[in-house]
Amino acid sequence: MKREAAGEGDAAKPAGRVSNLLHDELHVGGHVEVSAPYGDFVLERTKRTPVVLVSGGVGLTPMVSMLATIVMDSATRRVSFLHACRNRRVHAFREWLDDVIADHPNASKLTFYEEVGPNDVQGRDYDFVGRLDLATIREAVLLRDAEYFVCGPMPFMRAQVDALRALGIDASRIRTEVFGVGDLR
Repeated sequence: MKREAAGEGDAAKPAGRVSNLLHDELHVGGHVEVSAPYGDFVLERTKRTPVVLVSGGVGLTPMVSMLATIVMDSATRRVSFLHACRNRRVHAFREWLDDVIADHPNASKLTFYEEVGPNDVQGRDYDFVGRLDLATIREAVLLRDAEYFVCGPMPFMRAQVDALRALGIDASRIRTEVFGVGDLR
């Protein structure tokens, strides 16, 4: 888990309570009790409809779990994994995701980096420069009868939900998970 530090300046934000607690107090071999998922941001494993996972930053955490579940449950269920992050240095699970995509022909991924480093290679480390733009990648997004899961910072999620609706995706097929405070409604 990434330690979330406090922000500075005009956009000051508090340090992440849980990430800092885990980094400071939990040691190798420690245990954490968790509950089963609940709410409507849960992958329905019995369905065979395509899934589009849209994540920004640390929002990829539940998406990684969903992708792992999809490829474990079904060799035929189509899944698109769309991720945006600042740069390669903060691109969590990059190697794991590359391996999963290479091993599963019905899984695909597209990655957006806001900043590209001198050693980053397009097509290997990232696919697009800039913020995630669903209109640009319509073919990866507009899957017949797909379910859409969106997770990340609040402004990111608002932009992606608005983009999905503008592309004609019915709101009933879009699920969101808020990391932090706020509400999309």
